[in-house]
Amino acid sequence: MKMKKTVTFLLSLAVCTSVSAESIKVFSCGLGVPGLDEPQLMGLGMSPNGKYVCGAIEQGFGIFVGNVETGEVKWAIPDGDDGGELRHVDDHGLAIGIGEGGILYSFDSGEISELIVPAGTRGVIGEDLTENGKMMVGSIKDNSFTTLGAYTMDGENWITLPMPNKEELGSAAGRVPYGSAAKMVSADGNVIYGALGSYTLPMLWVRNDKGEFECDFFIARYLADGIDENRPVYGVNAIYGLSLSNNGRYCTFLGGLEDERMVPMVYDVQEKELIVYSDPQPIDDHNVGLWPVAIADDGTFVGTIGMAYFNQWGTFIMKAGETVAQSYIEEFPDYAYMFGQADYLGFNQPCAMSASGRYIMGYTYYCEDYNDAYADAYYVTYIIDREGESGVEEVTTPTVPTPEAIYTIDGQRVSKLTKGINIIRMSDGSVHKILK
Repeated sequence: MKMKKTVTFLLSLAVCTSVSAESIKVFSCGLGVPGLDEPQLMGLGMSPNGKYVCGAIEQGFGIFVGNVETGEVKWAIPDGDDGGELRHVDDHGLAIGIGEGGILYSFDSGEISELIVPAGTRGVIGEDLTENGKMMVGSIKDNSFTTLGAYTMDGENWITLPMPNKEELGSAAGRVPYGSAAKMVSADGNVIYGALGSYTLPMLWVRNDKGEFECDFFIARYLADGIDENRPVYGVNAIYGLSLSNNGRYCTFLGGLEDERMVPMVYDVQEKELIVYSDPQPIDDHNVGLWPVAIADDGTFVGTIGMAYFNQWGTFIMKAGETVAQSYIEEFPDYAYMFGQADYLGFNQPCAMSASGRYIMGYTYYCEDYNDAYADAYYVTYIIDREGESGVEEVTTPTVPTPEAIYTIDGQRVSKLTKGINIIRMSDGSVHKILK
């Protein structure tokens, strides 16, 4: 049966619908209405093959991994008071992130494991892993409260990545604090992308013929007071806008021009060329800039109109080879109502793309009645399939455990989730803690 309104599928466990060439799937834990009867899922990472998504439950209360093909979601609450989040997931459902320390969470086993903490350090932050899970990258927290980008192979000891010398830093040497952060890794493990200091400037590490990583502080070649004055960059934002394609060829960041406009910039690692998207954008009528978030192997990238992860004016896609972006409302007209209302709320956050660019994952703030200031609002995680078949497909999940009983923290059985901590016993015998 064809759906009449786009909002209908937002309240289902996992439904795919499309009138033309795209389809959208929305994830939940299967307990009821997201934000009302169950935790909200905030997707942060997607596997290169587009099969799995991962992220956080309610801004860090717990972690989850979802299977895009079946709609099945597995989630857990890490030990400790800090909650956690999963940042990336490989092609087999192994996700990496942070709890009290660096953690791994397997979709197959549903088990959480901790990353090995290097001796003499305060811990490790898990950030990304290759598509087969054999190589992982992250940051080591040393005793001076700084971090150092590092990687590990096959679960062995973490190896610290080198820092650029003064010659490589050029004129930026005087304003780069000590420390670094490794955020992303290519499929073959030969390119690592991150930042210097506390996300001061974007930084690449590229493996040479000897198997050793060398610094490529590429931004030094394009700063206004740097080596190449023909392509000046007057400011760089490394806190938001960093992404690396799975093939390791393209990385993104946000750069400032002489007229103080902030625009997307893409560095071609293979050709060592900088692509500056300086053309005025018709969709950016608020002059807040386009902020890149995720990039595919062909150079197609997505992002937000305005500051990512905060109040923004919309969401865009910049297709490979083009210089004018399209808003989600323009690119996916079947879902103009959904994305238009998300733009009205000021929050629709794309987070990841599959390597091919077919799948786009993000989360958005959704409300059933935008005119009611007291209406319930909550986050939902969505996956756009840019090559989805037309028609309606109901996704069933017969293997997903169902709730058998709900208890309050003091052991009293209740019929539905109540305010505070709820203990849920599932049909497979597992127990989950849910904060409402």
